[in-house]
Amino acid sequence: MLDLFRFIAAMLVFFHHSEHKFKAPWLSPLASFGHDAVVFFFLLSGFVIAHNTLQGDKGLRHYAVARLARIYSVVLPALLLIVALQVASRLLSLPSDDGGRELSEWISVLLISLAFLNQSAVVYAPLPTNPAYWSVCYEVWYYVLFACLFYFRGAQRLVLILLVGSVAGLAILVMFPIWLMGFWFYRFHRRIQISPIAGALMFFVPLGVYLAWRGFNIDDKIFDSYAGWLGGAEFLNSKLSFSKRFLVDYITAVLLLFMIAGAFKLAEEFSGLLSRNSKLIGSLASGSFSLYILHMPLLAFVPMIVQSTIVVMSIVLALIYLIAHFTEKKKAPYVKLFQRMMGAVQVR
Repeated sequence: MLDLFRFIAAMLVFFHHSEHKFKAPWLSPLASFGHDAVVFFFLLSGFVIAHNTLQGDKGLRHYAVARLARIYSVVLPALLLIVALQVASRLLSLPSDDGGRELSEWISVLLISLAFLNQSAVVYAPLPTNPAYWSVCYEVWYYVLFACLFYFRGAQRLVLILLVGSVAGLAILVMFPIWLMGFWFYRFHRRIQISPIAGALMFFVPLGVYLAWRGFNIDDKIFDSYAGWLGGAEFLNSKLSFSKRFLVDYITAVLLLFMIAGAFKLAEEFSGLLSRNSKLIGSLASGSFSLYILHMPLLAFVPMIVQSTIVVMSIVLALIYLIAHFTEKKKAPYVKLFQRMMGAVQVR
């Protein structure tokens, strides 16, 4: 069930940016859920890390290798793709979305991106042609913060959390509670023993509340209210950027958790249907990270060659899943690389 949700969330982000790119009205009903899909990904990330660390944890070294391989198996190809598309644009004399950056600026922002510092307190450097990269940076810092909390004790833990938090910055930290909600939910979700009817209610009632809250712009009204208390929308945007709606996102996260809990129970009732389609769902979900991180550079490049919105979106999706077959689904070389690197340092 989570694999299905993961694919749907990635597609919602894809629709969000496609609608923004092409101004296509037919995409608008789905496009508005793009940011909330990112909130779901933060919840899912915390949930997955809880599963990996609470079920037979193998220590900090194994945790670091797994996270590094997972992230860099997609991030490195994504950064190389951006470079390749920019080079192709210049060679073909096509318009470029690079903002006229010089080579030195490109090198700087790519190095910053490799260290996931783009949205940090150290520097603000959005990745050209791929602003969606912001949430990847957030997630990496959540991995680091969690490692400090989970693998260290006493004064060492406190010092590391303060150090990491000061580098990550407020914009990243205010969304960390959402990630922790996902972690907490994993710890307690198996204790939820409810009937199928209760499961349906737990899914559809929060879904109805969520759709009403979005449909009647209640989320915007809540944001406007607390933004006024905290210095205004422009001030929050300048300080928190993508995190400026953090209180609204907390409420969204709680509603999503109720829906996920209900969906788990519904999945038991439809286990046969899910089982019959498990290969398809698994295949689609296995490329969801690539879909999330690769679609924007391709959406910027492909329309310079092809004009039809539907054709462009189809080509972009096909290219992403082709690339994912050789990157996201081939993490073994990265695991070996980071195992060797971790072997050279003292990590318990």
